[in-house]
Amino acid sequence: MDDLPLLPIIQSLDLESSGSDCTIYPPVGLGICTLLDWQTLDLVRYKAFHSQVEVEIDCQVRFWDVNKAAKQAITVPDPPKDDPDYYLRNMIIKFVEVTRSNERLAENTGRKLHLISDNAAFDPQIINELISRFSSDLLKAFPDYKAEFANLPENIRPEEKKQRFKRLPWSFLHPNVWGSIKSIDSSDVMFGMVPDFNRNRKVKKNQAASLSNWDWIVKEYDVPKAPENYTHDHIPDHDAYVDAWQYYVMLGIKSGMIKKKRVIESKATSLRARMEGEISLRKIGFKRKFR
Repeated sequence: MDDLPLLPIIQSLDLESSGSDCTIYPPVGLGICTLLDWQTLDLVRYKAFHSQVEVEIDCQVRFWDVNKAAKQAITVPDPPKDDPDYYLRNMIIKFVEVTRSNERLAENTGRKLHLISDNAAFDPQIINELISRFSSDLLKAFPDYKAEFANLPENIRPEEKKQRFKRLPWSFLHPNVWGSIKSIDSSDVMFGMVPDFNRNRKVKKNQAASLSNWDWIVKEYDVPKAPENYTHDHIPDHDAYVDAWQYYVMLGIKSGMIKKKRVIESKATSLRARMEGEISLRKIGFKRKFR
């Protein structure tokens, strides 16, 4: 195992929202899970669902009326009257805090940091909207980041009133570093991650692709048991953990850490297969002697 490549640091992100447009309907729950060397470093649930949140009617009827336990798990008291953005501001500060910690760990250990979600068109986009909205608050929360603007060459240094906390995929540690946080759609990457993945597996008609992919992997490979027994139930930290663990397993398969299961054939199974082969050969005029 010593000659196998180091797996990246996996930070999984899951957001639950109150509607389709985050500029109108805010996120109401954040889940973060960080995995490194099969150990859980972070498992965060940030709650932000309260009575003042406006919920899009379609989202209410088709999602929150169905997933009442998830809503209860992220419900909080109303924010202070003089600070209606209290939860959203602290949600993005918490996300940036965890991500900066993981980015620093990646720098110190020579690893890559993969930020994953199960829909790259949704979760990271909302994070970027929150970064833009609360940029000045983030600069105050992380003064070391703001201080680095002063060290930039004069010809690329923005004037102070135009200094912003930069959005993904820019670094959350250094305002002039591009792409140190790689955003990945875990549901898309599942295809092609495993040798012979698409050719061998069978998917039932109308079966969810992500579910059938994972079931096939567990059946074919010697997958370790996850330390946490979570399911994708729309409680954000549970969903983040499931996404992170499944993606980490697939990286383990690709790197050679996780092998295919060994099929040990019983004598009865082996004999039955040979007999079936004898019968099929006789039908086409061949004879074969068993030893």
